[in-house]
Amino acid sequence: MKRGVFTFGEIRSDNYDIYISGSGTHNAPEEDVERIEIPGRNGDLLIRKNRFLNVEVKYPAFTFAKDAEGYAEKIREIRNALKSQKGYCRLQDTYHPDEFRMASFTAAIETTDTAVLKAGSFDLIFNCKPQRYLTEGENEIEFSNTSGSAATFNIINPSRFPSKPLIKVAGYGTLQIGDYTVAISGTASQVLYIDCDVMDAYSISSNVMTSKNNKIQTESGFPELVGGDNEIQVPSTITALVITPRWWVI
Repeated sequence: MKRGVFTFGEIRSDNYDIYISGSGTHNAPEEDVERIEIPGRNGDLLIRKNRFLNVEVKYPAFTFAKDAEGYAEKIREIRNALKSQKGYCRLQDTYHPDEFRMASFTAAIETTDTAVLKAGSFDLIFNCKPQRYLTEGENEIEFSNTSGSAATFNIINPSRFPSKPLIKVAGYGTLQIGDYTVAISGTASQVLYIDCDVMDAYSISSNVMTSKNNKIQTESGFPELVGGDNEIQVPSTITALVITPRWWVI
């Protein structure tokens, strides 16, 4: 069996001689749907809440050591390392190198040991957000306005699901992303970040973030990149635009 490796936040499993199989990594999230029974009507009424629930990802894991003391130490080390990562952290494994999840680890670790306590297997259970983020969605899509006039270009979302991009804008004016409009006020020299996932606008100076929500106005909420084509209309007053699309699948 091929030895798999995972990284979780700052932790890489093979640094602790912990290896995995990929058999528990293909689970898909459940859609959040309310079912209502109506007397006299066949079937249920479905109320979709436009979201997916968290999903459990279980890695069958194993390790080994020269002696019982070394084995016990490895179990302690990986337990402490995983528990030290707080909140949601990036989770990625060698079975799916083109994807990653955002996960938390709060479960217990229960081992099945050999008789001589030199090796053992156990499950590592992560509670994950429903998205499988595509690593290609971390690639920046850059537009530089060198002509000094308004321009239009297209971004293709390879997924069936709308993504919530990170947008970096230099300048001001009305930016059109598909059916979404973002009006940006300010000066030509300003650089703003618009994080459509957390619905926040900010600037960064000397590694310090400053809220700039007062600099933007949106119609229909923060932009999303729908599956397929997304037309981007850039005014002449925006000199540079960088979009990190954050594609995802389930």
